Amino acid sequence: NNIPFHRYWQLDREDAFAFHPSALGGLLFALNRSDDPRLQDVYEGAMATAATLPNGGAAWYFPKVYPLNRMIGPTLSYSALTQGRILSAAIAMSEKHPSQYDDFLKKTAKAMEYPYREGGVLWNDNIFLEYPVHFAPPEVILNGWIDALLAYGDYARVAGDDDSRARLEASLQAMADMLPLFDDEERQLSLYSDAAPLTVNIEKTRSRQKFDLLFDPLNASHPAYTTRLGELKPATPENPRWKSPYDTQILSENDEQIVAFMNCNQKYETTLVSAAPFQVRFNTGVYSENSATPLAGGEEIFLESSNVDGRHTIHFERHREKMFCGYPTNFAKAGGENVYHIYHIVGLMFLARHYVEDAAVCRRMLDYAQKWIAYTEEHIRKGRIFSAYERSLRPMNRLRPFPVSETWPELRQWAESEPCS
Repeated sequence: NNIPFHRYWQLDREDAFAFHPSALGGLLFALNRSDDPRLQDVYEGAMATAATLPNGGAAWYFPKVYPLNRMIGPTLSYSALTQGRILSAAIAMSEKHPSQYDDFLKKTAKAMEYPYREGGVLWNDNIFLEYPVHFAPPEVILNGWIDALLAYGDYARVAGDDDSRARLEASLQAMADMLPLFDDEERQLSLYSDAAPLTVNIEKTRSRQKFDLLFDPLNASHPAYTTRLGELKPATPENPRWKSPYDTQILSENDEQIVAFMNCNQKYETTLVSAAPFQVRFNTGVYSENSATPLAGGEEIFLESSNVDGRHTIHFERHREKMFCGYPTNFAKAGGENVYHIYHIVGLMFLARHYVEDAAVCRRMLDYAQKWIAYTEEHIRKGRIFSAYERSLRPMNRLRPFPVSETWPELRQWAESEPCS
């Protein structure tokens, strides 16, 4: 039926194949570039697997077979990163065969633009989400945002309309504004994302006590959220593993205690509220450079609710409680390499070089790229290993509908020549 399936390293069986939207985008791109006659058949298979969104967009969702923590929650989701890979292919196909693939291009872009509040991947009209979560404030994953912007930046170029250009510029501005949230000066690394899971024990004073979580944004342009703490249900009955630590939910409950997942998100202040007194205990977690999330253990934190206007509340202070709100890029790849820290550096420079028009946004991106290069050099002196800069730059150069030829020394020289004035 011309629907491609691919191996994936985290599937339970070595002989297992699954549909993967990012691989679909790569295949379409390669077939188009080589003028492979199978392109039309694979395109038709791709469209057969797409979901049609209310805005007319075509979105490619992940099947519920991937065991990643961010993907095992109760909802089906698609990703701005993988949608962007398909968008890049659609741009290249439309450039070569406009009458044949223009509609494919428009539908793919519309899914990139579909708002998070309605189930899409564009949050707050300016932030592309790699893995949207819908039971906690959105987690922003920096490399996924960068990758999505590379694709959407190319789309804004070919679309030539004011709306897509304004959306691109707003997203680049938002990224520049939020870069401090991804900077871990203590460990001298960029953060993979701006949120991290947290397991809490809530000690109740009533057997049927209910709890609400209030998420108040630190940035006035971001929306506030409120959710009732409760149990979530799996997306499909046969899904054996679906309790994602990135979703706010009850794991277990009895008359005296609740064990729950929460999220510590750098963009939000978090408050737990109930009609009766309660206490909370949790461990801060332990940092490991070889882990993607905090390890179990760390300092035990005990908090007791206060009565505020008849409501009993605990306000979580992430600095006071030494909470992980986002986790540093790790050295867990093959050979002990840190890949994402390097991708962040190269991605920021590449965006500034080829997509940013605002001088202040350009300077902010290059300032953080240079700061993170200095971190890298300090870690290398201590014997830690990072992937090569060229490894991140190569696909940015080549796997685009408008390829460029630029080496890492050339890009870095440009970045150091005060280019943003």
